Amino acid sequence: MTHWTKIYRDLWNNRSRTVLVILSIAVGVFAIGMIVTTRQALTASLAAQYSGLRPADVILQTEPLLGDDFVTSIRHMRGVDEAEGRRAMALRISLDGQGETWRDLTLYALADYDDQRLFIVRPQDGIWPPQKGEVLLERASLAFLGASPGDQILVKTPNGRRFHLTITGRLHDLYRIPPVIEGWIYGYVSLDTLRWMGESDGYNELYVSSRSPDPTGVRLLSDRVADRIEGEGMPVYQKTLPNRNEHPLGFIIDTMLILLGFLAGLSLLLSGLLVVNVITA
Repeated sequence: MTHWTKIYRDLWNNRSRTVLVILSIAVGVFAIGMIVTTRQALTASLAAQYSGLRPADVILQTEPLLGDDFVTSIRHMRGVDEAEGRRAMALRISLDGQGETWRDLTLYALADYDDQRLFIVRPQDGIWPPQKGEVLLERASLAFLGASPGDQILVKTPNGRRFHLTITGRLHDLYRIPPVIEGWIYGYVSLDTLRWMGESDGYNELYVSSRSPDPTGVRLLSDRVADRIEGEGMPVYQKTLPNRNEHPLGFIIDTMLILLGFLAGLSLLLSGLLVVNVITA
């Protein structure tokens, strides 16, 4: 009896184990290949989309409000590539529409939705740009609420005033973390809507991009812009330096892929142990 005949007979006599070994090895190899391919495709796609937003290198939050002339003056500072002011307003949104259950909501207002400079938000459907009394919800926030265009939402300001806003569509803001992770709802309105709600004109967030990608240069630029704002008697109470080359959720995606890769490797290891068990049986 030749060696090949013996091998064939052993495999046939232990065919259930043989099939199990083949399947386990195939699953392990397939899983590892799928994880590697997915990581490459997802990383490249996310990086390309994030770069297309024109990410800011510096975000400064301040009170009182900045005016258009001040934002224009920041654009002409040495080392500044672009600057844009936006208004952010922290509110509460009623999840049941009756004011019994509330969730955190941030409304952003842009001066010109058709001339965005940094962290560009893009329409998905509905009325663009939002008009007075209307709101465009970030698409993940709309899905989280289970709402639809045409519905009204009830919002409450920090001083207790309540307003109804009509949802007129969705937009996509890739920079914002989905509410299923962070728990925060995001919406976009016009400056006219904020005036209607009794808010003053101006911006409390300043987005700045640097001509230099060097992190040290970005930090120095952020200090100079902050000094410029504080020199006008306006305190800067928060400074954020986003990484223009990495999405805020990049580390979460990498962690998930590493865990999946570990499980795939464990599956392949167990299949190897199964092979040893079959050989020694």
